[in-house]
Amino acid sequence: MQYEILTAITLLSRRSNQDKVRNSTAPRL
Repeated sequence: MQYEILTAITLLSRRSNQDKVRNSTAPRL
């Protein structure tokens, strides 16, 4: 379930805020 949520957030954030995602999910990805 966590993977699905992470994917959705990553896709949405990546599409909207690439900069924010890079700083937020940089070490995760």
